Amino acid sequence: MDAYVFIETDPGSGSQVMDSIVDQGLAARAVSVTGRYGVIARVEGLTWDGLGTRIIDEIGRVPGVTSTTTSPIVPPETVGVVVVPIWVPFRNVQTTSALVLINFVPGAGADVVSSLAKVPDLVGLALIAGDSDVMVQVAGSSFDEIAANIFQNIQSISGIARTNTMLILRATAPVDTGENSG
Repeated sequence: MDAYVFIETDPGSGSQVMDSIVDQGLAARAVSVTGRYGVIARVEGLTWDGLGTRIIDEIGRVPGVTSTTTSPIVPPETVGVVVVPIWVPFRNVQTTSALVLINFVPGAGADVVSSLAKVPDLVGLALIAGDSDVMVQVAGSSFDEIAANIFQNIQSISGIARTNTMLILRATAPVDTGENSG
C-alpha cells in the first residue's frame, strides 16, 4: 500500500523534517508546502502491519514533527474510475506547482475524477482515503496562473464540495521519476 502522510511541524522546521524523512528512507519523496501541514510525504510499499510502525514509530518521532495524518492511496479501479494514465502527485515539482485536496459530493467521485483528468496543467492525481477524497497537483508558470486554473477549471467542476490549496515550496529529489498510479 502507498500513502500520503500530511505532517504538521514545529515552526521553521519543515525543510529539516522533509529532508530527514527522505534521508532516513522513511518516504520516497516529500514536499514542503504552505498551509496547515509543513510537509507532505509519500510512503510506498507499506504492509498493513507496517503502516503503524512507519508512521507512528518512525515518522512521528522525527525531530520537528508535531502530528501526522495518513491518507492511503486508493486504486482508481476500486471505485470504478478508469482514467489512463493517472500520475500520482509529486511529479515534476521543479516547476511552480500546488497541491489541491478535494472533497466530493457523495456519489460524484467517478464523474469528478474524469473531469479533473481533463484540467490543463494537471500533473498528478491520486484518490486517497481520509479527510479528503482526492489530491491533485497543478503546475503553472506563476502562482497567478495556478490560482486561475484552480478557480476556473477545478472549483467549477460539478460534484466538488470543497478544495484546499497548498503551494509546493520545496521538494526532495525523486527516488523514481517514472512513478505512475498503482
